[in-house]
Amino acid sequence: HDRQLAETVPYWVCAYANNQWQLNDELGRTPCTSSFRRALDVSHGTLSILDNSATVYTRIWCDYEVFVTLDKSTWTTHLYDIYTWQKGD
Repeated sequence: HDRQLAETVPYWVCAYANNQWQLNDELGRTPCTSSFRRALDVSHGTLSILDNSATVYTRIWCDYEVFVTLDKSTWTTHLYDIYTWQKGD
């Protein structure tokens, strides 16, 4: 909302972009052919949601997504946003 993006601008949210119960079908032969990467390629931004421990950065796929996002932002207008959350918010 802070970026005043239209509702039609696609954003990458891993939890909604993959079938979490059939990840073997989603991964592809390499990370570059995975559903994760294909979704990142067509999105205009990536959102990381951080808890108190920044758990997202302990997961290799999340690290890969951040890497792709930051790389993509060097040659496109791809955005990277971080939302923080604390228990009780």
